[in-house]
Amino acid sequence: MNLINRGASGLTLALALTVSAGCSDGNFALLGRDTLPPSATQTVPDEFVATVERVNTASREISLRPNDGRTRVVGYSTDTRVIYRGREYPVSQLEAGDIVAMQLRQDSRGNSYTDLIRVQESIQDRNQRRGDAASPGFGILTLDGRVEQLDFQRGSFEYAISPESR
Repeated sequence: MNLINRGASGLTLALALTVSAGCSDGNFALLGRDTLPPSATQTVPDEFVATVERVNTASREISLRPNDGRTRVVGYSTDTRVIYRGREYPVSQLEAGDIVAMQLRQDSRGNSYTDLIRVQESIQDRNQRRGDAASPGFGILTLDGRVEQLDFQRGSFEYAISPESR
């Protein structure tokens, strides 16, 4: 009889664990915490998706360009979270060219703002995928040579490339 009781207890425990794991929504490890936002490929109803044009940290505003091409300015607060690849970053780390998704709200004056920004694709990742070393106008170019002439009025110079670097 003792063996049957142990078997029944073990079976009951296994069944309870199976049922509880099957009924959970996958967030059982996040009890007491916010659930993670949807992944970059998922969209949420009423979500605004656009490309970052500029981040103005002084006025706490982000200039965005949605697919329709018209620039839109969205405010943010010091509590606004930026999520990229499951990690949280400050808004100041957003770069021109990043594709972001956010739910917009309106303040008492009718201005748009957000408190959560999900980076769907960073400009750095897009450039790496295309094989670009850097975005046009950005990055560092190393030259090995000798400056031949300076033109202070035009802000330019001429240089001769060293024979060793050819």
